[in-house]
Amino acid sequence: MKKSLFILLVAVFLCGVLVSCKYGFYLGLFDEDSPDERASSMTNLGEISVDEDIFSFVVVTDVHFGADEARYNEKFFAWYKNQLAASDTTKRPRFLVSLGDSADKGRSDEFDEYNAFLREIEQMENAVFGANAKSYTILGNHDLYNNGWENWENQIYPYTSYYALSVRGASGGAVSLFFLDSANGTLGDEQRDSLEGNLKADSNAKIVFSHYPIYAGGNLLMTVQDTTERALLLTWFSKNNVKYVFAGHAHKDYGFSHPNFREDVTASYVFQREFRLVTVNTLTGAVSSELLSY
Repeated sequence: MKKSLFILLVAVFLCGVLVSCKYGFYLGLFDEDSPDERASSMTNLGEISVDEDIFSFVVVTDVHFGADEARYNEKFFAWYKNQLAASDTTKRPRFLVSLGDSADKGRSDEFDEYNAFLREIEQMENAVFGANAKSYTILGNHDLYNNGWENWENQIYPYTSYYALSVRGASGGAVSLFFLDSANGTLGDEQRDSLEGNLKADSNAKIVFSHYPIYAGGNLLMTVQDTTERALLLTWFSKNNVKYVFAGHAHKDYGFSHPNFREDVTASYVFQREFRLVTVNTLTGAVSSELLSY
């Protein structure tokens, strides 16, 4: 064996060992759960109602509880409380959506920290809207580390990784939200095969949430890797009244306008301290997104 090749192999091995020490041998051995096991069918959470035709919600991603990083949650909470008092009532966030990597290493105590974070948000929402507020979370690759799927499934509402709900406005218009399990960088066969039918069966305008970007301007190292799967998803979204796709994972902001819909990737909540305020018109299906920082 050539010396240079030997050095390369040793470097790769040591990198794997060091990563495994931090994240567990689960990651080092690439022993990932299959999305076919987690997301064989979609759970429909039903419908929630808002008292105006236009409403807003907040999107965060890659919050990474358990990471060795300073956190400034109180600044974010202060922004959230102030936003809930906005003079434009349509800009008051009704709920929060988190796009995965809630935990850094998939451990139960990290998910506990994440749930405490959500409770702060939900209590503020309840004080304004007088309702039982819920936050919506999708699965990220870090959430799977150290066999984290079992923890996630038991601890994180709605306790499933592939689901949908609709939001109905005051005049009867509605939009549907689809939450995908892309934590392995693919939807897998069963989720992908069911998604097309679920999209077609729903006549509402739609917003899709994914941890991995579907395409987002061609950052190929951070997107869904199977080019056929990627092409299918882009086609289905374009043909089935999807208005917007929100994704995370890449820890940077970028996006791309596809035929009939927009895809935006948001940087990490904890590392880049960014998030989005999304505003939706339930009558027209129009969706706008404002990138913010705290």
